[in-house]
Amino acid sequence: MNELNLLSDSVFPGGYPVVFFHAHPDDEAFLSAGLINELIKSGRECLVLYGAAAIVDGVEKTALRQSEAKKSCELLSISSALFLEFCEPKYSQKDALPLINQKIKRISDSMFAALNKKNIKLPLVLVSYDKNGGYGNPDHRLIHLAGRHFQKKYKAIVKSFIEITINRDKVNSWLSGAKNRLTQKSLPKVSYWSNEFGLPARKITHCYRLTKAQLALKRHVLAVHKSQVIQDEFPLSLSEEDFVEIFGCEFFTCLEEAK
Repeated sequence: MNELNLLSDSVFPGGYPVVFFHAHPDDEAFLSAGLINELIKSGRECLVLYGAAAIVDGVEKTALRQSEAKKSCELLSISSALFLEFCEPKYSQKDALPLINQKIKRISDSMFAALNKKNIKLPLVLVSYDKNGGYGNPDHRLIHLAGRHFQKKYKAIVKSFIEITINRDKVNSWLSGAKNRLTQKSLPKVSYWSNEFGLPARKITHCYRLTKAQLALKRHVLAVHKSQVIQDEFPLSLSEEDFVEIFGCEFFTCLEEAK
């Protein structure tokens, strides 16, 4: 597994914007805050494109989640937070469009339209999700498929393609000991995850090791998502040691190397 701390232009070529295609507000904090911080510090422009975070008329929480996402992106110095027209199924009503009901082509074309409207400099580097969508949420798995479709359909503008994942072996190893010493509130709700969340370590090509300052930043941006992340529950309730064990590295697979 290669470390991204010494960034290689073959993975994140200099001079190209990096688009992180996430499903929901808070995913940018959980899965990629450290790498985003590193990329921005090294002079790269980063944007976050949310696939299932549209504001639904009459549902106040959807506006709140967008507000939290924008604040998180501001703290991370992300240049733009963009939102597709799709929402989570629990928020759908009337004319709202749940992401899970959309065809892959429509999501991919919506991505292109959103980036084009923002006049994003092309080509770009695209960061999406692994085949299990990280922890297995159906919206996340759809983001994976849409990211793959986008990369193939618009390959002329995708300079490099990376997928975010979770190190399944590392999480399971930590859980085997943590479940005997931590309360349920301090453990992730793995029953919500798919059985095959993330990827085994052997299938992960790159990791980014967070600095102490980046770990503190990650906690901070997670706490911004107050509507989703509770102060006295996982992950904010974790000790520094446990937080480092779970979030001290972020994991990625470079599409070209994964073939």
